[in-house]
Amino acid sequence: MKSNFRVIMVVVVIITMLAGSVYIGAGAFRTAGSGDTVATVGSEKITKDELYDYMVKQSGQQAIDTLVSEKIIELEAKKNNVTVEAAEVDEEIASYEEMYGGKEALESALASSGFDMDYLRGNIETNLKIKKILEPTIEITDDEISEYFTANKASFDQQEQVSARHILVETVEVANEVLGKLNAGDDFAALAKEYSVDTSNKDNGGELGFFGRGQMVPAFEEAAFGAEIGKVVGPVETDFGFHLLIVDEKKEAVEATLDSKKEEVRDVLLDQKIQSQVTTWLDEKYKEYDINITL
Repeated sequence: MKSNFRVIMVVVVIITMLAGSVYIGAGAFRTAGSGDTVATVGSEKITKDELYDYMVKQSGQQAIDTLVSEKIIELEAKKNNVTVEAAEVDEEIASYEEMYGGKEALESALASSGFDMDYLRGNIETNLKIKKILEPTIEITDDEISEYFTANKASFDQQEQVSARHILVETVEVANEVLGKLNAGDDFAALAKEYSVDTSNKDNGGELGFFGRGQMVPAFEEAAFGAEIGKVVGPVETDFGFHLLIVDEKKEAVEATLDSKKEEVRDVLLDQKIQSQVTTWLDEKYKEYDINITL
C-alpha cells in the first residue's frame, strides 16, 4: 500500500550498473564461432553470434564504460586498502527498508524498475567503496556545516509522526465484516493477512511504519493523526478502498539544533561533494590506467 499512495523516495546511486549487467549477459555466452541457435522464426534461425553483435551495437559502448568504471573502482579500493563488510551493506539496506516501509515494499519498488535486492546490494557496495576512497580527500568546514544547516533547518526538524497498521479492502461491507471481527477480539495481523488487498504489507500485519504529514492520502492521514493509540479506526474511504487502521505510536515534532544534527549535516555535505567529484575522479583514473577496448 505504501508503495502506491505514499510519496516514494527514489534510491539514488552514483553509477548505473544496468547497462553493465546487460553486457555481461551477452558476453557470458559469446564464444568464437558460436552458431548456437537462440530463437527460430519459421525455418530461419537467430544465432548467439547475431544476438551478441546486436547487443553490442545497441549498448556495447555504454556497457563497457560501466564495466571499466567498476573495474577501476575495484582496483582503487585494493590500492587504498578499502573493504566493505557485509554488515555495512546490511545497515544501508535496513535504512532503505525503513524508508520504504519494510523489506517487501522495497523489493516491490525495485521490481517495478526492473531491479532486485542483489542489484541494490551490489550498487551499495560500489558506492561505499567510492565513499571510502574519496572521503579522505574531501574537506568539510564548520562554516559549511553551519551555513547548510541554517538554509535547510526545516528538513532536519523532526516532524510529527505516527506508526500505524492497516487493513485495506475493496468494499465497505467487507470492511464492516472485518471491523466486527476486530471488535470481537480477532487478531489484527491474522485478519490483515486474510482480508487485506495491500500486498506490500498484508503478510507483515499491515505494518506501515512511521510516516509524517503529507506522506499519505488526506483522508488516511487525517484518520491516523487523529486516532487514539491502540484504537481501531475506520472504515476510512480513500481512492484505494476502505481502510481499518490502528496507530501504535506517536512522535511529537522536535525542533533540530546544530549541535544535535552536526554529523548528519556533515554526511549530507560529504555525499554531495562525492557525487560532484566522482565523475572527475573517474576521468582522471581512466587516464592513469592502460585501458584497451576491443569491441
